[in-house]
Amino acid sequence: MEYKELIAQENSSVSVDSPGIISDSENISRILFLPNHYKNDKVAPNAFEQVFQQTGMSVLRQNDDFSKSLDKTINIVTTNNSSKRYKGHVSASVLDIRTVMFSTFRIFYVLDTATEDRKAHADVYTTRKSLVGFPKEIINDLITSRIFRVFKTLYIEKDNN
Repeated sequence: MEYKELIAQENSSVSVDSPGIISDSENISRILFLPNHYKNDKVAPNAFEQVFQQTGMSVLRQNDDFSKSLDKTINIVTTNNSSKRYKGHVSASVLDIRTVMFSTFRIFYVLDTATEDRKAHADVYTTRKSLVGFPKEIINDLITSRIFRVFKTLYIEKDNN
């Protein structure tokens, strides 16, 4: 898909279970799991590497269904991988994500990917996985550092280490 087509997807829902199109005024949260996403009392950059996957980086909208969707997400992840434990979440403004630029193009777009049991589910995607003349590792580092800086508000579950 071309760049303009990727961005245009934000103007319509891609899910029949959608509570509505994601607006710039919303906040979203990346759910953090131990041992990978949180190390040495800090969010690890690899918490955001899923943005490179074709399925996007899974996040939850901070809407009315956030708590229910969070509980379901924790259940799905920990059931499928018993070594993972919920640590907390880190939040960002959708507008802040959508205004991250490289040269003249947006780096990220956010799509509503709600499911029947997780109405708050969304995904963040990168518009570029490569740039002519730049090694893939440099582009990945740039994109990871940009998304890492946008997620600012951290909530850590008190019961977890």
